[in-house]
Amino acid sequence: MVTSADFLTLSYSDDLTWAGIAYGLRSLPYFYSQRCENIPERLRQIVAYKGVELAFKRYLVAREIPHEVWGSAQFANPEDCLLNLGGWRCALSTSLLLEKNRIRLAHQSPQTLLQAQTVIPAEQVPGLPQVRNWIYVFAFLTALITGTRQRVEQAVKAGQHVHLIHSLPADVSRSRDGNPIGKVTLKCDTTEPVEVTLGGQNIKGEFQTTRLMLIPRERVEALVNFQTLSYLQVAKWPDGVIGVHIPTWEEPYLISSSQWANIWVYGMRMVFVGYLQGETFARKAKRLPSGNRIFSGQRTQTENLTLPVHELRPLKELFARTREWSNKA
Repeated sequence: MVTSADFLTLSYSDDLTWAGIAYGLRSLPYFYSQRCENIPERLRQIVAYKGVELAFKRYLVAREIPHEVWGSAQFANPEDCLLNLGGWRCALSTSLLLEKNRIRLAHQSPQTLLQAQTVIPAEQVPGLPQVRNWIYVFAFLTALITGTRQRVEQAVKAGQHVHLIHSLPADVSRSRDGNPIGKVTLKCDTTEPVEVTLGGQNIKGEFQTTRLMLIPRERVEALVNFQTLSYLQVAKWPDGVIGVHIPTWEEPYLISSSQWANIWVYGMRMVFVGYLQGETFARKAKRLPSGNRIFSGQRTQTENLTLPVHELRPLKELFARTREWSNKA
């Protein structure tokens, strides 16, 4: 079984968050199809998950651990970690530690993570025989998030990054008849000019963005056509309303000053605690109903399968088996 001495601890860098944001914003059409209710919170999760995934891939490359990265044609399920390790499909499961007391505990006493729960949504664990080809790698990310306008402005003054977005509802982001929504017109009722980036898909389904500088109470038309419009992003928190006129809508869509969200994840440290072969995990894990509070302090939103960290296997064993398999292949 794993001990805290077996943990793989990596520091977190800003470029991981940038990569996660790029992926998350391109994944917004998937959120709409899944009818996600709290898109900013979901985006922060994806930003964190993808950042940890990228760090794990970099570690494999740096240590020359044989692996394959499977390409994905579309930004479908953001949780898919398309890695092949030693002939197994590797699924990376990351838990976020966002509360300061839990972050302090994880940093000062990593052994406490041995009693933490690994948590995987039950619906994401395949049945036999597919699960036999899976490996689950478990990690914890300590990070902070800044949500309120006051805290965002404090972060800006402190020279920290912010990434403010407003995601458009599914019924606004696309036309009712499936045709392109065309060229979008914006107008702001603010005291200062606002730089806005619009993101969505073109008629080929490809991701595209365009940037506009809004002058208070003047209309500005985007020069590109959108098939769908997923989000708006601003450099700083607007102090007034921004109106979005979509040709297929009679009334403008209004975004108030309170409707922006900072999706930047202030990551600190990643702790990869261990792994388990998929069939073993499915056999040993216990079902955890939704609504239960877990080690991170959060409550689960769905039914999960869970297992204590101390029942995992050390990652060094997985890496050794991967090298052995590669040598025989």
